[in-house]
Amino acid sequence: MTERKQHGGGSETRRRTMLAALGTAVAAGPFAQAAGATTDAAEQALTLHLHVHEDCTSEDIECASRAATLLSRQFNERFDEFSLSWTITAESDWSTDRTHLESEWEGIPEGDTDGPGIHAFLLRGSWQFDNGYGHRIDRVTADADGATVANVGAARFWDGNRVAANLIIHEVLHALGADHADGEVTYVSRDRGEAGVYTNVSPMSTAYVRYVGEECDGPFRDSCSDTAWPGSGTVPDTFSNGTDNFAQATAVRTHTTVVADAAWDSVGSQLAELENDLS
Repeated sequence: MTERKQHGGGSETRRRTMLAALGTAVAAGPFAQAAGATTDAAEQALTLHLHVHEDCTSEDIECASRAATLLSRQFNERFDEFSLSWTITAESDWSTDRTHLESEWEGIPEGDTDGPGIHAFLLRGSWQFDNGYGHRIDRVTADADGATVANVGAARFWDGNRVAANLIIHEVLHALGADHADGEVTYVSRDRGEAGVYTNVSPMSTAYVRYVGEECDGPFRDSCSDTAWPGSGTVPDTFSNGTDNFAQATAVRTHTTVVADAAWDSVGSQLAELENDLS
């Protein structure tokens, strides 16, 4: 790692205080309990490690903490054989270059952990298009931890906290085997033949909803996205609840942090494979 930069001001003090408080809380257990984690010895423990780049703000950290709590609560309500808790690191300075992260991420985490884990690297790159809003590095396996990148700062800057939280959940679920077609989206049509709207975009479909409208026509694109930075992965034609993508629409209205059943089914398949390999 490179030498840590020096920061000043009230916002920096607030961020450091928050990180210290979160680290203490997670280590002591209240965050794991609040997230729905249990202590059943028969369960295989999974840990989500949030690695905070020093450029992240206290608001970025709050957003990521909320996303981790919501995800782990849903995970623990869904599965009996595995439990998911999360931890957060003190901020540090590491290269946010995509190529470097994909090849050198294993040198960034510090310390040993029990059981398989997922490492989510939180960035604040509001103009860092190479990372986009995030991307998966590796899936979790019996032999190696999973890793993913979430550009929380960019997502918050361009699309707000709800989308940013969804994209953090989205990237972690990628490391657990879920894909974009596993998302759910609602399409609400309008009377008299007018174009409708997309609503209730779930985490795995966030950044992958596309719609057609007059404002989308132009030399550089033929469809609009639910996010300012469209996802660059495979765009599904249909989502898991049967909603067609690329419909005539005027807007995407809302996102939801509720993970779709199909995404949990994909995660469950990955966990079954993981459980078999660990046994």
